[in-house]
Amino acid sequence: MQARNVRENEAGFATIALVLVLVPMILVIGSYLQTMTERNQRLGLEIREEQAMFAAESGIDYALNEARRGTLVAGVGRQYTFSGSLTGGSTFTVNCVYLKGDSLDNDGDGAVDEADEDVFRVTCTGNTQTNQRRVAAYLGFSSYLPELEAAVTITNPASVITVSGSGIARGNNYALNGTLVGSGNTFGMAMTPPGTLAQLNAQLVGAERTKVTGVGVTPSIGVAAPIDVQQIVDFARNSASVVITNLTVSSVNYGTSTSPVIAYREGDVRIQGNSTGYGLLVVNGTLRMAGTFRWYGVIVCTGTVEAATGNVQVHGGVLAGPASPQLTMTGNVDLRYSEAGTILAANLTGRYVAFNGWQEISTNN
Repeated sequence: MQARNVRENEAGFATIALVLVLVPMILVIGSYLQTMTERNQRLGLEIREEQAMFAAESGIDYALNEARRGTLVAGVGRQYTFSGSLTGGSTFTVNCVYLKGDSLDNDGDGAVDEADEDVFRVTCTGNTQTNQRRVAAYLGFSSYLPELEAAVTITNPASVITVSGSGIARGNNYALNGTLVGSGNTFGMAMTPPGTLAQLNAQLVGAERTKVTGVGVTPSIGVAAPIDVQQIVDFARNSASVVITNLTVSSVNYGTSTSPVIAYREGDVRIQGNSTGYGLLVVNGTLRMAGTFRWYGVIVCTGTVEAATGNVQVHGGVLAGPASPQLTMTGNVDLRYSEAGTILAANLTGRYVAFNGWQEISTNN
């Protein structure tokens, strides 16, 4: 009996000891499990937050792609909305709003509808389950047509230049109405690499040198930055509002000063008669200008550029391609640099794809 009581006492002490050991362990394990659960919840939240941010960034990429396709067309009050979904269930919604012309000071600089508000504000909201992130970016206009640095730009160092009679290339800056601006002057002719100034200078002999005027001494010549002429040709081919289909066109009118056009010809063309054009003219071949011809903007030609007869004026700039074998100015031809003319053309040849960075904004905005 005494031995049985001893065993029972020992069992009781063992049970108490086991309880004293297990209870703290259970508390520790419970605390650990609670901590891990909370941590997993936080990790899940962070993952969803990052997925929502990735979705918002994807929306910005989507808007950029639409801009490159030419979907974003500027205009007062213009808005475009896009949406999409990603693998994993995340979604995005994009709102693109054109700012210029809304009579608001959008950038807080005290000015309304100034040049730097010629942008689309792109706001994108990304969603993953109940989590949401929001980013904003700005897309500005970027032209495929580079800034011209002369009335006539030559990209083929082997091109033969002939200037005689009343032919002249003027680098002084003219307004579209033919008056001198008084500033913004440039070269009469320029050569792009791999051509050199020495090669251009050697092409102008005798009286030809007096017929190239502009900044600096006569002949007013310089070196221009490289130009991707083929890119301009490709763009014009795909974006032309006027396609010239005949080998010879007479007494035509392409566009106006308020509604300029991109005119494109695949092959040679002769423009004659009483003809006028505004904007960008691209000829993937030889261009012959005759009659009373006026072009206000930029002319790009991949073949021979010829103005041998008639009364020809260009107010803007002429660009001869890298395979252009000859520039002939032997008639009554006046090629005048005009900053206004080049802007008229440049505004037709681009997209709102200049990405000015992005920032996260509140989902309450």
